[in-house]
Amino acid sequence: MTNENKDTALHEAARYQRSLDVVKAIMRYEDPDEFAYSANDFLELLRNPKSQSLAYGGPNGKTALHAAAMYDFSKLKGNSMLGELLDKWSSLTKETDEKGWTPLHYAAYKGHTSVVEQLLDKDQSSAYVVDKDWKRTALHIAAGQGFQETMETIISKCPDCCELIDIKGWNVLHYAVISKNNQVLQALLRHSSLIYLLNQKDSRGNTPAHLYEIYHPRPPSFIRKGDIDIFLFWWKAHDQIEGYSSSEKDEHLRWMKELGTGPLGEIKIQDEKVEMRNKNMLDKFEKAKDSHLVAAALIATVTFAAAFTLPGGYISNEDDLKKGTPILSRNSAFKAFMIFNTIAMVLSTCSVFIHFMLVILGYLKANYWLIKCAISFLFYAIVAMVITFVTGAYAILAPSLRISICVIGLTFFIFLFYAIIKVVRSFIYSDDYNDVDEASFYDQKNIL
Repeated sequence: MTNENKDTALHEAARYQRSLDVVKAIMRYEDPDEFAYSANDFLELLRNPKSQSLAYGGPNGKTALHAAAMYDFSKLKGNSMLGELLDKWSSLTKETDEKGWTPLHYAAYKGHTSVVEQLLDKDQSSAYVVDKDWKRTALHIAAGQGFQETMETIISKCPDCCELIDIKGWNVLHYAVISKNNQVLQALLRHSSLIYLLNQKDSRGNTPAHLYEIYHPRPPSFIRKGDIDIFLFWWKAHDQIEGYSSSEKDEHLRWMKELGTGPLGEIKIQDEKVEMRNKNMLDKFEKAKDSHLVAAALIATVTFAAAFTLPGGYISNEDDLKKGTPILSRNSAFKAFMIFNTIAMVLSTCSVFIHFMLVILGYLKANYWLIKCAISFLFYAIVAMVITFVTGAYAILAPSLRISICVIGLTFFIFLFYAIIKVVRSFIYSDDYNDVDEASFYDQKNIL
């Protein structure tokens, strides 16, 4: 019998994780020839002797093993779902979905090394299966995603798959380059048998060194300081791109972007949007650098002068041995004044110095950390300057006025907290953020 939603008792029992006993009880009496199982506790269904007629197919050509491969079972101790699926339907390792992806493709895409290892232990031939559109293997995808451990697991079990190329003629080193993860590239070049891939050209004559040159002006440091054979192979490939025009490099970039379409490309789109947002931030900061520099220099000047015009003045009695000592030197508020005044002066001076450095180095992506430091230093210098004023005024004013000074100073921090909340909210709900979030959702929807 079914309810208004066409659900049976087993549907309802399997919908809740605490109903495992009910699932077991119902399945003792169900006839598998007349009932299509659909339950959450998949292991119980697999272990039931009546479940031989279970269907394993899913939407978009995916099977139950595709779904299992996308989950990291290493986080669940004692979970044997993947193993039981492989024991029951070992042939599913080579089953492909509408995109031509096997379960191994999805495990490599997610970087689930333990799942990749189990799949290859059951059937190593799945490492040589290529997808429908770009003829990519799971190794290509793992390298392109920057998953070093997953990539090395595939190579250790199926070393021959390193020789496979995709529809554009790209080998695993080409994909390691576009991952922008030098550790992946270094891990591949540790295998002496793979060094020759550096000279392997794709359908347009591009070696991995060609593509690396597009991203970086110099070869990676581990090649410059490493094995002489790798160095010579790299520069042999590198010499072929001497005199490349900017238009040809742009063509390579467009080609790389085109190659990234599909499941592998979703995360690349997100990376591009993040880079675009960072570039916009750099442009905005470069336009506002003059006002930041003026503010930092002003704080440094004011706090420097405050250190020599102390509140309360100095002891000036000629007969006093403490002549020149601040009158309020034993006052706690005065001590706090000196500490925060020094902090404000040092931070603002550092911010000014960083601005001078950026004029020389340029407002580039590589110097983004310096820009963030300059902004942070200026922010904290402003906070320290306000505290300096409040503590200095507190030290010299009468007790009746101290409360007023503290209240007024507190309003600054209330405003500061409100401003931070507004900035965070504006960032969260900005178009750039929403675009990235939607891309992430689109990615998950396509995969799952």
